[in-house]
Amino acid sequence: MNGVEPPPPGGQRHVILCCDCEGTREQLRRVHRVLLHAQLPANFFFVGQTAEEMPDLVREISRHHQCESHTYSHPNLRRLSYTRQRDEIIRGRQAVEDCIGRPTRGFRAPMHCMNRDTVRILNEEGFVFDASRLYFRYNMGNLQEIDPTWFREWMPLYEWIGLKPRTAFRLFRLLTRLRRTCVLPVHPQYSGKTPELARALLWFLRDAQRRGVRFWYIDDWLKAVRGVPLPESGPEEPFLSKGGAVFREDVDPLPTSAAARTASP
Repeated sequence: MNGVEPPPPGGQRHVILCCDCEGTREQLRRVHRVLLHAQLPANFFFVGQTAEEMPDLVREISRHHQCESHTYSHPNLRRLSYTRQRDEIIRGRQAVEDCIGRPTRGFRAPMHCMNRDTVRILNEEGFVFDASRLYFRYNMGNLQEIDPTWFREWMPLYEWIGLKPRTAFRLFRLLTRLRRTCVLPVHPQYSGKTPELARALLWFLRDAQRRGVRFWYIDDWLKAVRGVPLPESGPEEPFLSKGGAVFREDVDPLPTSAAARTASP
């Protein structure tokens, strides 16, 4: 099935947040802190090396969010042989599963770069869905496709031309007004680069909640919208947002004092 189709009839807007995780510990922690504050579900695609280097933080994130695989070392898969691709995909998946203690079902290719070998490996290894397909089109076999909405938070570009941190998320906001369903990327190395950028992400989430936007785990989306039978194996403490403001306006989740910056989330 191609793309993310509209949900059943109704006027509600829908967002699937996909976090590609290859940033630093502090960047990842900031994004996690924002999502905890807003109590919204997200889908984290972890590089295997991140799971090995930050197992405590990755396990903490997995308590609340869906966690999937993003290869082992974040290479451009189109430049690798079938054998090397297979090693990257299998090794990355195993590292994430060993860390979080539960199976993973999904995959996202670094830079959205994949080829027919990638698709073949994902099918051979029993992956359920792929959230990569942005630039390239292939017959995906048994894989469910979660196609990203064509946009990302180009923070280096915005910084270079002097735009404010909130610019990217104003564009996110516009997309959620134009489309009933959006699959939006969040990259901790961009959105969590500074407290100011993380606050801009929080601004977008707060605005979406006020407008009644529903945020989804991919597993829940596949079951509810496409009828894909999936076994129960998800976050220990899931956020099941149906819209509405559940955050506390009076609490700043991103304190800027030196002591707070080094505190655990």
